[in-house]
Amino acid sequence: MAAVTTTPERDLYIELVRRFPLRRLRSDAELDAALAIVHELVTRADLTPGESDYLDVLSDLVHTYETAEHPIGPASDAEVLRFLLESNEMDQTDLAQRSGIGDSTISEILSGKRKLNRRHIAAVSRVFHVSPAVFFPEAVEMTPERVAEIISRRTGLQLSCEFLVSLASAFAWDRNGTCWRALQELADGERPGTPTDQMAAQLNVLAQTSADSSCWWPASFQLSGADVQAIGDAFSSERECWKVFRGMVEEAIDHVRPMRREWAEEN
Repeated sequence: MAAVTTTPERDLYIELVRRFPLRRLRSDAELDAALAIVHELVTRADLTPGESDYLDVLSDLVHTYETAEHPIGPASDAEVLRFLLESNEMDQTDLAQRSGIGDSTISEILSGKRKLNRRHIAAVSRVFHVSPAVFFPEAVEMTPERVAEIISRRTGLQLSCEFLVSLASAFAWDRNGTCWRALQELADGERPGTPTDQMAAQLNVLAQTSADSSCWWPASFQLSGADVQAIGDAFSSERECWKVFRGMVEEAIDHVRPMRREWAEEN
């Protein structure tokens, strides 16, 4: 039988596996050992494809263990990056120079307009000597309450779950769908076909109509054009929040369609 030959790259991968097998972590001692290897690898810029694959899998194992045994509240990419910058007394220009990530890209990440991709995470992890696992927080169920909290933080407005339900109901009562199309354009980062001031005025009237018709959880509100713009911009940045709210509007439309038909027949 012919001897099996190995390439230097495969030798490096096998050496890592022998040093620390890729299997489920069972204790904090194993976690510490895994983190030591992760930190060692992320500080190197010359990883072979095999070493990169090993690092990816080991980082996943670390994340799985930390999520189960040491859960922490979720943090956004911007919050994690800002914490790393502050704790290392570094500004974004220094980070751009050390990581090779554009200064404008870092600004967008810090402002929440952009997410870290895999290349960014690898570069930032090497700069700060941290595990890539810190950028993969435990997933949190995206509920309307959670959406209201996130959009409130993004906009500076005090929004509640009840407000979102009422807003969804107002969109549902917009028979021509002009406001709803305009909000979708805002969420897609486009200029809306309907000015935000006009959207706000119409939504305020629709909210009162919704409340008078006892649709869903009735609650009137008063929005300005700036409020509508801020909400649209927030949904543009928070796509998971947008998915939830879009579902709320679709549910509201199904709910009020018979009521709108009955109202039209009576008038």
